[in-house]
Amino acid sequence: MTQSPIACDMTAIPTNQRQAHLATSRELFSRIEEFRELANGYEFRFTNEAKLLLKLVEFISLEKLCCPFLSFVIEVEPEGGPVWLRLTGREGVKAFIREEISLQDLQDSHDLQDKNPVNPVKVLNEWRDTAQYWVKHSAALSTMFAPLTQALIEQAGIREGQSVLDIAGGAGEPSLTIAGVVAPSGLVTCTDAVPEMVEAAQSEAKRQGVENIQFRVCTADSLPFPDNSFDAVVSRLGMMFFPDSLAAMREMMRVTKPGGTLALAVWHKSELNPFCHLVSNVIEQHVQSPAADPDAPGAFRFAEPGKLASVMTRAGVGDVVERVIKFDIAAPISALEFWTIRSQVSETLRSKLAKLPPDEQAEVSREVEQSVSEFFPDNQMKFPAQMIIVSGKKPL
Repeated sequence: MTQSPIACDMTAIPTNQRQAHLATSRELFSRIEEFRELANGYEFRFTNEAKLLLKLVEFISLEKLCCPFLSFVIEVEPEGGPVWLRLTGREGVKAFIREEISLQDLQDSHDLQDKNPVNPVKVLNEWRDTAQYWVKHSAALSTMFAPLTQALIEQAGIREGQSVLDIAGGAGEPSLTIAGVVAPSGLVTCTDAVPEMVEAAQSEAKRQGVENIQFRVCTADSLPFPDNSFDAVVSRLGMMFFPDSLAAMREMMRVTKPGGTLALAVWHKSELNPFCHLVSNVIEQHVQSPAADPDAPGAFRFAEPGKLASVMTRAGVGDVVERVIKFDIAAPISALEFWTIRSQVSETLRSKLAKLPPDEQAEVSREVEQSVSEFFPDNQMKFPAQMIIVSGKKPL
């Protein structure tokens, strides 16, 4: 007897539960830590968390309706060990699982993380320590990067009436500027992984009287929004720091409406940005540091042209366009004020300076002021800068 072809029948799931099931499935697939091939299927390892176990049970309760050809086993190892989900079945099931869960992309992502291990908790704690300084200098930082915000808005095609998601919105920008563009009928959702950042953004929105904006604390690779929620999704100088860039990109595309736009701004190469490299050159004379891993989270992770565009393409985004933006990072501040801001908002700089005695820290300050002096005519900051904006569309 010929077996029926293997295919998932989503109509077997009640209509009012389909979107939630898809969201649960994507969340679980993004949290797979390891997978092993079996004779008649695969098994997947997850962290032992009570909430995740409940998600697995929820997933199986509906997946068995649309995929009755699958066998499901959950195994919980003792003493806090990992959780395994085993999916097996008849001939053809392995090919079905490989396609459904995109195992090759998952393997590529894990290979990258194995070479460049990142501790998300450590990264988050570092940003929580940094948040106070971003809040303290938010007005100056908003002025500095206003031209980039405008370019990002133009590249994303943001206009009145749209629903826009800003990921890693920090202390409120570019969300607050976008809110003015989509007003009065549009809405901006400002997110950040750091609660202190979100609290600062809320306070600034209240101070400015901006009402068409809402806030959520969340990470880029686990967005708490339904599929197809936003006309546009943007991130200004955030993508470089996400531990799992591919998972984050897939989440962004998931919540974007079909035909909607994703637009992300990142730093171009350090040598093209004296705002950065002049400070780095001075610091390197005082603190010896190992060579930076080009794929690890950091300001210049996507500085190489085409690198971020490749991640966007792998995530399934269409019509990908890369654009170099040239502008001046300008603000009415002195060289000393510039150094104060740079040395405080950068966790990397703070940690390096902390290794130096007070007299050498003072020497670094003097050397930086001297090095950047040509970019402070009339005691006003004006650095030439180059950024990369990569944008694309969610396929219809």
